[in-house]
Amino acid sequence: MKNNQKVNRNKVPTPQPQITSEALEQILLIKKHDYTLKDKSFRIAIKGKECDGFTYEAYFDEKNEDDFKIFIEKKEQTIEVIFDPFSAFYLQHVKVDYKISLEDNTDGFIIDN
Repeated sequence: MKNNQKVNRNKVPTPQPQITSEALEQILLIKKHDYTLKDKSFRIAIKGKECDGFTYEAYFDEKNEDDFKIFIEKKEQTIEVIFDPFSAFYLQHVKVDYKISLEDNTDGFIIDN
């Protein structure tokens, strides 16, 4: 889902996301094994709003002209993380982790704002 809210990009500070080593490894692994993601970046976005507040999503997407583009480097590996201006305004210090639960047979990115 792309956010249609218009926010003046020039009035939004550049986000400073924290990507854990586990999340970074998973992002790199996914990109390495899926050729369809070659020219796409890892997007963190606000998906919607519920009673408790915002809901979030993380996915690979094409860059837009007004996106914030942040390069995260750990252990000589780099990923590009992108934010639309609306999401960037609210996700200034977002943390992204990746968890695998063998007990529940689930895995996925965890976004903590």
